[in-house]
Amino acid sequence: PPPYVIAPLVLDQETLGFIVVAKPRKTGDPKAALRLVALTGAQVLHTANQVSRMKITAEMDGLTRVYNKKHMEQALNELVYRAACAAYDQHSAGQAQSGQSLSVFLFDIDNFKNYNDTNGHLAGDKLLQELAGLVNDSVRKDDIFGRFGGEEFLLILPHTSAGQAALAAEKIRSLLANHPFP
Repeated sequence: PPPYVIAPLVLDQETLGFIVVAKPRKTGDPKAALRLVALTGAQVLHTANQVSRMKITAEMDGLTRVYNKKHMEQALNELVYRAACAAYDQHSAGQAQSGQSLSVFLFDIDNFKNYNDTNGHLAGDKLLQELAGLVNDSVRKDDIFGRFGGEEFLLILPHTSAGQAALAAEKIRSLLANHPFP
């Protein structure tokens, strides 16, 4: 008999397979068939959830729970490439360079080694976590913030001019300078 319903199994724009349901035969247990389809669907959803968790874990810094250096480098490369392509396309079309602006803000913690040596590495870890949380909570949704080194952090500001980036950097500097870190 021809299929009754066909549905693609799509995850992240990739078709993984199809579910094909035919009109049930007179013989056989339709409830058992439905349980089998439900079990298969549950296994697929569980696997997709696990893959998603692994991807997030691979992109995050274990200590600060912000993006790690690998993710930041990939994001920066992609955004620089997009901005360069947009500029090239505008130039080729003879348009004035309104440009797709992109700014970055790289900063570190002054005298962090001294802080660690004086207060211990646990205190240094807590400081890094607190700082990362403060900055992460204060940036825009489209900004990309992560840890770039031991005590170095990178903020990628898409669609942000140099003047806007300077204001954002000053806002973060002031936020951190006025925070009562131990």
